[in-house]
Amino acid sequence: MKKVPKWAGWAAALNRMRMGHPRRRAVTSSLADAAVRMASGDLTSSIQVPQGSGFQHLAAALESMRRDLWAKLAMLETRNQEIQSLNEELRRQIEQRSRRLMSTIMNRQGGRAPALASLDPGKILVGRY
Repeated sequence: MKKVPKWAGWAAALNRMRMGHPRRRAVTSSLADAAVRMASGDLTSSIQVPQGSGFQHLAAALESMRRDLWAKLAMLETRNQEIQSLNEELRRQIEQRSRRLMSTIMNRQGGRAPALASLDPGKILVGRY
């Protein structure tokens, strides 16, 4: 069974309200369309209704939620890039230290390389990453 997001109920309620006065239908249609755009991932389109509309509080709440989601998404993307950069640096350091360790081992064994598993990034050795 497909999980239905909470906002889907809002969109359905707004769609039912479309049946009234033409101006009300236009406003509710606009709000429903905005909710559907947000649900599909479009957080770039602002949400507005005409002044004096009875739906200004709802529009303001949706707009606030849109801005908040946009800011949180941007923050998550920034942190994800930082984590990727740190992971790359960590892999580089591990590779560098592994090479130094291998060189030390080879020097102690008279230049003969011991039989070791590959140290490729992502490879699991002895149950560890």
